[in-house]
Amino acid sequence: MNKAYSANTYAVAERVGLADGKPRIAILGAGPIGIETALYARTLGYPVTLYEKGSIASNVRKWGHIRLFSPWSYNRSALGVQRLNEEGLAQATQNADECPTGAELVDLYVAPLSRLPELRDSIQENCEILACGRVNVLKRDRNSEVDRAGQPFRLLVRHSGGRERYDFADIVIDATGVFGEHNCLGDAGIPAPGETEFETEIEYNPPDVKAGARDRYAGRHTVVVGAGSSGATTAAALAELIASDPGTRVSWVCRTEDQRPLRMIDDDPLPERRALSEAGNRLATAPPAGFEFIGGHCVAGVEKRDSGFVLTLENGIGAQKERLCDRVIATVGYHPNEKIYRQLHVHECYSSLGPIALAASLVEQGTVDCLSIEAGSVDLLRTPEPNFFILGAKSFGMNPSFLLHLGHEHIKQLFTIIGADAELDLYRP
Repeated sequence: MNKAYSANTYAVAERVGLADGKPRIAILGAGPIGIETALYARTLGYPVTLYEKGSIASNVRKWGHIRLFSPWSYNRSALGVQRLNEEGLAQATQNADECPTGAELVDLYVAPLSRLPELRDSIQENCEILACGRVNVLKRDRNSEVDRAGQPFRLLVRHSGGRERYDFADIVIDATGVFGEHNCLGDAGIPAPGETEFETEIEYNPPDVKAGARDRYAGRHTVVVGAGSSGATTAAALAELIASDPGTRVSWVCRTEDQRPLRMIDDDPLPERRALSEAGNRLATAPPAGFEFIGGHCVAGVEKRDSGFVLTLENGIGAQKERLCDRVIATVGYHPNEKIYRQLHVHECYSSLGPIALAASLVEQGTVDCLSIEAGSVDLLRTPEPNFFILGAKSFGMNPSFLLHLGHEHIKQLFTIIGADAELDLYRP
């Protein structure tokens, strides 16, 4: 190693805190898990910078009208509640058994957490992390974990105005979630012909059709694509809109041929989930006037005609039909943005795109009930890249079973890896 290389590396190290022995942590994404991770780290005395592309929990606000399946008791940590109470920032006393909407989760809990004194100066809003690498190290270099760990991380940060800069850190925790990266409308997970051209006119996030977005859908024909919880939520909301505005029409398109597209869980302990599954299956089996369920079909083409769309729908044997509509809502799920860590050693699952160790554990557990998923061993959080970790919904990849209480458990586990006292449990009352 030449002197110029050594001097440069040491200069960077001083900037990130290696010189005084206290590693600096960069957390990507100020959603519920990012905020909780930052609070845990600051409580343990770590210097933290928390980067958020938009505003605090901005992705949650995009689906803020939707009520979670899980109650407040699953969505708050004891540490978070304690600190809010101590600082007089608690917004209200929520019933632990009630399920909040996304907006309530942000307004009554996540946003107040961001105003805690230990976090106020750690958060950088409107700052997007475009890429993360190691100083003077390429992806193909230094395959030894020890060699790579000796170099700090270099982060490319873009401000909302377009200005870019480098920041540095010793430990990077990616909690950016998946909501910003939607899947495609077409079959096989790829765009349908015409989809990319009209992407900006297709709604990939579940809109609030009963309130803020009502005028876009009342009295119009909307095609909803997707049989998951978001699809059922949107279809049920549009069905209610039909009742108040009979000129409204809805076509709900699902790949599954099952006439009851939502899987029911025996003795489901989550009443909101049970109610949604029942409502979705009722719509499919006994649709009201103005509502049709089209099972066993995928979208094979998107065209524009006048002010509306023409969707070509195809079944499993190649037979096609068309639907002329005014609006298209694609509730087709989301996937991780792997571009951030493309220059790092991250072993992804070929199926879910989540970190392979955790993904394998989820497959082995084989449960369809998110409440039954166990956090597992602390080693599931490790990646081949030393001191780089993925938490939150992004750690589950395209598996939609993530719950916040699992994320809280993973945060606690993570800091036993980073170096905190293994007995320290800040999430227990």
